Amino acid sequence: MIEKLKKQPGLVALLLLVAAVTIFLFRGSGGPSPTPTPEAFFTVDDGKTFFSAPITNLPPFQHEGQEAVAAKVFTSDGGETQFVGFLEKYSDELKAKLETAESFNKQIGVLAGSRGRGTLVKRPGDAEWVVASDPRAKEIRRVTDDSGRPARAMLAVN
Repeated sequence: MIEKLKKQPGLVALLLLVAAVTIFLFRGSGGPSPTPTPEAFFTVDDGKTFFSAPITNLPPFQHEGQEAVAAKVFTSDGGETQFVGFLEKYSDELKAKLETAESFNKQIGVLAGSRGRGTLVKRPGDAEWVVASDPRAKEIRRVTDDSGRPARAMLAVN
């Protein structure tokens, strides 16, 4: 199952978006205090630092006067040390389609239909953004720590 998901980055993004939308839609239902909007990690300095913000932000977006992109944060020691494994953003064309979608369900359909062609990824420090459907993107998304051990993705918790 994991191998199938690794070969389909668009599907992984879609599943994450569905999970975030589900949490967002059901937040605060029945409880006295609403659950905060789910968050994701972002960066404005090519992954040197990162911050969390609502997952509803579509990267790239403006944050305090700078362009922010998604920062995919990883750990290999249970969360003690965290680092940005790769960066992600949407092409102008895909972002425009997502912004004009009338609902989260339609955004999910737009992402599924793009099949990774409008999602761009790169490692921190790399100059070139690579389309997620490009075979090179698989290596970019295969994140290890300094010793070569596989790293585990971290979720932004608010």
